[in-house]
Amino acid sequence: MCLAISKPAGVPIPLDHIHGAFLNNPDGAGFAVQRNGKVTISKGFFTPEDFIDAWLPHAYWRAILHFRSASAGDISRGNCHPFRLSTGGAIIHNGHLGGYDTHTTLSDTRQWVETVLNPLLLEYPQAFHTPSLRALLESATHGSRVAMLLPH
Repeated sequence: MCLAISKPAGVPIPLDHIHGAFLNNPDGAGFAVQRNGKVTISKGFFTPEDFIDAWLPHAYWRAILHFRSASAGDISRGNCHPFRLSTGGAIIHNGHLGGYDTHTTLSDTRQWVETVLNPLLLEYPQAFHTPSLRALLESATHGSRVAMLLPH
């Protein structure tokens, strides 16, 4: 199973932990950083060295990091997390979304974000602040873990 990390600002992640994350989850990695009210995404890293080079300038900002262990879809940059939310944020997922693993090249999470979550957010940008829609989204993840960074 993938490794998903939600990291507060000012808390470093030891580099040996990043190396270990790649050893156990070798199918691509990425991160999103919340800085100055915006969320930026960097992904498609397939070696710890490339990840660390990109990560270090952002290491003290609030961030979500993801190290992939492919369960569905190709091993590719496009299937690496985080995924851009239509509201400007980013999302990572740890688990498996049954029913969204039918596409031969897209990961389950990518398929769910592209076909369900982002279209919903385009119509209801405040969905995460609406209890009924938030409950619906939580039930759709079937007990998996999801972390997001939202712009503010």
